[in-house]
Amino acid sequence: MAEVSLVQPIVDGELVEKTTKKKDTTGTSELGKDQFLQLLVTQMQNQNPLQPSSDTEWISQLANFSSLEAMQNMSGTMTGTQAMSMVGKYVDIVAKTDSGKTNNESGYVDFVNVKDGNVQVSVNGKLYDAAEVVNVYDDYYLLQNGIGTEDNANKEETGREETDKKTENV
Repeated sequence: MAEVSLVQPIVDGELVEKTTKKKDTTGTSELGKDQFLQLLVTQMQNQNPLQPSSDTEWISQLANFSSLEAMQNMSGTMTGTQAMSMVGKYVDIVAKTDSGKTNNESGYVDFVNVKDGNVQVSVNGKLYDAAEVVNVYDDYYLLQNGIGTEDNANKEETGREETDKKTENV
């Protein structure tokens, strides 16, 4: 059975609840599912017992919560799908280093790594967040504009060598 205490600790004139880890949402205006659920629980805890909220209000808020969660899941899936379509494409990446400097990188996407909802692309042997990709080029566009021609030549030559090796072994 849960223990109920009538005395709560006070720090700087405010009641202190159990400490929980907070996700840094400073500077963002989006309401995540954790914040939405926390807001819903706080509303339930602090409602006026003489004028409780109606069932339809709670059902409406739970429906909003379910809708928010579904949209966030779909957004994550779409991000992964978009990144998968970049495999084999030539991309430009603008990444910020830990020191705050901007690092520009260009090359072909070798593979995509999706782990814990974080989508990363591999370019030139390094992993970058998919959100850092600023341009994706089609091979035809590259040939027409002479972008990445060294990489195209290397890609074609490597492909020919691999094909020749496979053909020789047959």
